[in-house]
Amino acid sequence: MPAKREYSSDSDEKPKPSISGSPKKSRISQGKKPFTSEEETAFLEIVDDIVRSNLWNAAKNRPELADRKQASVQGHWDAMFKKMKKP
Repeated sequence: MPAKREYSSDSDEKPKPSISGSPKKSRISQGKKPFTSEEETAFLEIVDDIVRSNLWNAAKNRPELADRKQASVQGHWDAMFKKMKKP
């Protein structure tokens, strides 16, 4: 990691641009656009698949959730996921 630049406190000197000299592009200029409803649906399905495949293994090792049964944890996720999918 490069060393930080030091500036004196009595100086009005502003930090200089990055070494590359190129200004940072704003996110808007990079073509950021909102997800379509089809993309949003696909994204939520991917998240659901990942959560379902790993949820119980992660939950059973947490002291806060150790007393919960697998069906209880899965049911809670299903309820949360259903709320996320509502338009």
